[in-house]
Amino acid sequence: MVAVAKAKIERAGLAEKASVQICSFTEIEQLPEGNFDLIFSNFGGLNCVSPEGLGKLGAVFAQKLKPGGRFIAVVMGRFCWWETLYFLLKLKPREAFRRFSKKPVDARLDAHTTVPTWYYSLSEFQKHLRFNGQKPRVNGQRSTIKPIGFWLPPSYLNPFFEKWPRWLRFLNFMEKKFAPSRLASAADHFLICIESE
Repeated sequence: MVAVAKAKIERAGLAEKASVQICSFTEIEQLPEGNFDLIFSNFGGLNCVSPEGLGKLGAVFAQKLKPGGRFIAVVMGRFCWWETLYFLLKLKPREAFRRFSKKPVDARLDAHTTVPTWYYSLSEFQKHLRFNGQKPRVNGQRSTIKPIGFWLPPSYLNPFFEKWPRWLRFLNFMEKKFAPSRLASAADHFLICIESE
């Protein structure tokens, strides 16, 4: 993703005006204030941050963005209809409802590594992540919400859907054409975009 962004900057002739920087949220306070047009956290990175930590990060993000800059996060929601249905059909209710826990869940990264993970509903995420001490407005001028993975299944179902490529193409079409913001609370992830004032 970063390599693609850098290549696009080069092709657009913006190498002297724009750059891409990778930074852990644990290091972001060290960056200069009011210097960034975009802060982007992809596919659940901020699910590794506690509710208290989100509140502190929101203030830091607001400081680092230029006026009119954007913060975009892709967050794992508290409910994913695909996941719940899949695990219920496999008679695994604990996994089906794991996102409902208010406590961190140990998410497995590999055979030997887990990371504490908090699942947030859209309203919880907005409540905890505050820009300049205020809850971001939704569906107004400052916030945009989109579902990510409402029609498309979670990646752990890829082996099944690889056998049915036409179904996957159809679901991809549905995701692009028929996934309005009101479906975000039932998708695998939701995207939130907040414009800095």
